[in-house]
Parts: sequence; structure tokens; C-alpha cells
Amino acid sequence: MIDVSGMNYFWKVFDLLCKDQEPDQECWGSLFATPGYSVLTKSEFSPEFFMEKWRLAFQPNRREERKKALDKGDPFLKHYFAVLENKEELKAYQERVLKEEGLLSRAKELALKYLPSGSYPGYPPVSLVVFQFDARGYNPVVIDLLAALKMQEVLIPFLAHEFHHYYRNKTRKQLAGPEHLLWVIDQIHAEGTADLLDKGPRIKEGDPQIGTYKQLVEDAPEYLKFLNDRLLEMGKDKEKVLAEEKILREKLPQSGHPVGYHMAELIRIEFGIEKIRSEVSDPLAFFWSFHQAEIKAGLSRTLTPEAIKILESLLQPNNF
Repeated sequence: MIDVSGMNYFWKVFDLLCKDQEPDQECWGSLFATPGYSVLTKSEFSPEFFMEKWRLAFQPNRREERKKALDKGDPFLKHYFAVLENKEELKAYQERVLKEEGLLSRAKELALKYLPSGSYPGYPPVSLVVFQFDARGYNPVVIDLLAALKMQEVLIPFLAHEFHHYYRNKTRKQLAGPEHLLWVIDQIHAEGTADLLDKGPRIKEGDPQIGTYKQLVEDAPEYLKFLNDRLLEMGKDKEKVLAEEKILREKLPQSGHPVGYHMAELIRIEFGIEKIRSEVSDPLAFFWSFHQAEIKAGLSRTLTPEAIKILESLLQPNNF
């Protein structure tokens, strides 16, 4: 069952703001208490972020201010303004997607392709919301309604990608260590593996809409060489860890998607799907497998054993 309670309250807020009326605290509170918005505001966004962006996007009396923000390229405001322009189509799609048979089962079946054999009863909870042109593999899985509408032809793999995150998060190996380095390594592993489900087929089909992503995949070895060098520096001087890990996070393209896909695809080619499935909960094992895949493929190594051993030493419980 897909939860649309967040959307139902969103439309109430939307209608009031479009009339230059301010929703009362009860209305805002009800919206942010819904499953989708609750998990988003506990993890990434503040309620105030949404409140101010939506006021700016929807209230007629802020037209001039909105134009200036749009001219500056605010991506969130651009997205919310697109919601305003497509409101009727979105409302119709919200009703239609609830009646679509087999959507969750097909997405789950695809997600299981890169998960270990085992029992996965039921389906991940799914909430439709408006937040950005994206989705999140939280609990519940959060899908932006406009993104779902515009991606109908690839909605199953798009949803499968988030289902994969949901299941992986339940069994992920817990590591302790420098915050930014942990994020970089986990993002590369998580997004790269899940991208095999939705980005991989589109690359192979030559989908022009992901040309930028494809180029970043081709450029991934450069980032991995950079990662390798930075890890070696961290190994020489522990006092450099904080500065180096921040740089690694800042320079990681698209939150790890293309770099991770490059790694996961090479592992798949050289060792098969089972290798990826068996290591889906272990980011460090993923990095070792990529190193071995480079050797097996006869490629110039971008990750050295020395660097991966330093990574292991930094991402151990009670190390910091």
C-alpha cells in the first residue's frame, strides 16, 4: 500500500498558500507528522525549510521575490514551481498510481536481484510527498510525486533502487570512524550497487537523458585515484584525516552514484552478481572486490592494497 497522507496534507497547505493564506500550526503539524515528511524532517530537512520554500513558490504576493530566486537557479524552488504548474496532472496521477497493480511487487522483485538470498516478507512502506526530484530509501521509502510522474516509463527500476537501499540498510555492517569518510565509502557502495538496477540498463540502451551521468562514470577512475592518494596521506599523518575526508566528500560526484556504479559494474562483469549480493552489507569488502576486479580485468589499479588497509584501520569501531 502506498501512503499518500503526506500528499493529502500537502494539497491543503498548497491551496491555502496559493490564496496568500498562512496555514495554522495544526495544519503544518499534521503535514510533518505524516510518515514521509516525518522521516525527511528527522534526517535531512527542517520543517522550516519546506515552509519557507513553499511560501516563496506558491504565494502570489511573493511573485517578485520568487522570480529573483528562480533567476538565481534555486533547484528546490524550480521544482516546487513545476509542482504548481502541473498540479492538476499531479493530483490525477496520485489517484492513478494507487490503483496500479503490481507496482510494488515488480519493484521488489527487481531489487532482490542484488540482495542476498533470504526472506523478505511484504513490501517496504512507500510514501508519496513533494520534496525534490528524487527519492530516498528510508523507512518509509519516500518518493517525490513529480519525479514519479515524470519517470513513469522507468518507475519500476527507480522504485527498485530505493527498495534496495531499504533492505540493505536493515543489514548494513555498522562501522565507526571519521564522519565524512564513512559517508563517502557508504554512499559509493550503496548508490553504486543500487544504480545497477536503474542507471545501468539506461546506459546500455544509450538513453541520452543520462549523458552527464555516463560521462561521470567514465571519469570515475580519476576520483578513485584521488581517493587512493588521500588515504595514503591519512595513513602517514592521522592529523590530516579531518581535512582530507572533507575534501573527499566535497569532490565526490553526484553523492557517489557514478563512482559506485563504475566499481559495481566491474565487479559484476569480473565476478558475477553473486559476488555483489554476498557483500551488499559490507562496504569494505566491496572495495576489496573492486581492487581484485581491476587486477582480473588487467586494468591499471586505481585503489592499492595499502590504501584499502588504511581505510580499514580508519573505519573500525572505537577508532575515534
